[in-house]
Amino acid sequence: ACTTSPPHYQAPEDVRGHADLSGADRALLADVLRRAPEEDAVDPDELAPEEYAGKLRPDPPGLAPETTLLRYQREGISWMHDREVEPRNGCRGGVLADEMGMGKTLQTIGVLLDRRPRCQHGDQDGETEETERWREAKKEWTVEMEKVEVPPAVRPARGPLRGGTLVVCPVSALTQWKEEIEKFTRPGTFTVGTYHGG
Repeated sequence: ACTTSPPHYQAPEDVRGHADLSGADRALLADVLRRAPEEDAVDPDELAPEEYAGKLRPDPPGLAPETTLLRYQREGISWMHDREVEPRNGCRGGVLADEMGMGKTLQTIGVLLDRRPRCQHGDQDGETEETERWREAKKEWTVEMEKVEVPPAVRPARGPLRGGTLVVCPVSALTQWKEEIEKFTRPGTFTVGTYHGG
């Protein structure tokens, strides 16, 4: 992780809202500020892209036939897929960072398509650790539905659905996301709902 602070922050009291922090968080903030001058600047060579060394995945199912992925986009989809299914140091996921216009949206759509067959009802065939987690989640969901008195008639018949994806983006990118999903996927592959505040 990379944490930096402006040079004029010398002590926790210099940071707006520090009084609202818990004691442990104030101590953590003090430690970050104390170490900040010791931290070396990022060497630009460290930011040089590395070639993806893993196995390239085939084009994801549901990709529109007229969509051609460039090699680096297939590498991005493969890397993101690997980060989702093979945790490293106990962590899943990652951050895909690239220049503007390099196809991050398309690569993200590709991962959503690639993972889509697994995004179904929680009670799938086959026993896996994930299946057990979904079984537990379904029990918790059922208890919650009963607590808040949601009538069984309005609950999904097969229990909670999983697999929805929330994309958080600036309002200015909302239309772009919707249009790119429609452009790069076969019709009916995804249902897209958009929401933004007033």
